Amino acid sequence: MSGFDIEQVKRWHWIVIGLLLGLSLGYAYAASEADGFTRGRTQISPMNFEQALHQRPKQGKPWLTDIVVYPRRDGQLVQMNMLTNEDKTNSGPGEWVYRPYEMYAPKPYKPYMTPQGRWPWRNNAQRQAPSPDYTVLSYLQDVAKNNNRMSFRYGWWKEPRVTGALWTLGSVVVVGGIWPTVLKLLIGAGFGRKKEPEAEYDLDRFKSEEAAKAPVASAADDTKLRSRVEEIEQELMSNLRTAQAGGADQEGETAAPIRTLSAGPLAGGTIGAAPEKDRNYKGEFYPVAHPSTKRAGDGGTKTPRGQ
Repeated sequence: MSGFDIEQVKRWHWIVIGLLLGLSLGYAYAASEADGFTRGRTQISPMNFEQALHQRPKQGKPWLTDIVVYPRRDGQLVQMNMLTNEDKTNSGPGEWVYRPYEMYAPKPYKPYMTPQGRWPWRNNAQRQAPSPDYTVLSYLQDVAKNNNRMSFRYGWWKEPRVTGALWTLGSVVVVGGIWPTVLKLLIGAGFGRKKEPEAEYDLDRFKSEEAAKAPVASAADDTKLRSRVEEIEQELMSNLRTAQAGGADQEGETAAPIRTLSAGPLAGGTIGAAPEKDRNYKGEFYPVAHPSTKRAGDGGTKTPRGQ
């Protein structure tokens, strides 16, 4: 039984493999990012996020930039770059630079500040969500109505359905489209498995049975054979002499005289022959025999009309 030969896999086989692989990878990727945070980013609280969102720019720079909201299983994850002061020498005011931060916002989202930047609650326990399906994305949309300088994006490509579709499509294109073409080129360039030549049909394996060896005749067998031949010859000669003697006796006893046949002319001419009538041979294309008629008085022959 021969082993697996990758050259025998059809293109539609690779498409099915890419489809299954893409669905598996898409599901695994979406599950891995359902609840987790991103490595390399510092987490901040929702209250600090709202304060930085409504705070006035520092040295002409906004406190938050590149705000992106991603979907999560029970809420949303907000990633951003936040303006921070870094004093490496501890000798005075440091340098203001942007560093990556992120914040997890549960659903429904209960904001600390109004979209206009005010503190409506006396304590945090009084915070309430405007609606049961209110999210941090909804809050940013409300803030943007009062602050034209703020911008943000929604990471729709992180939706579980979209993620699964993108992974599936990418796997089908790569595994079912690009890979078979590359594999075919590699095989054509001589990098494939070398096929063993098919064995020729060997007729020598069908050997005939050995011919039976002829028995060797002994002196006794020769003597018996000659005796039998002589007996047969004597029997044949005896039968021949008996047959000749019997034939000669029968010829002498029953010899009958042979009758002599004689023939002469028949009397009276031809028997039953009628006298032949006179005929007139005449025709337009070839001669035809017609009965002749004699005219009265001249003894002539009358030819039938129309001839």
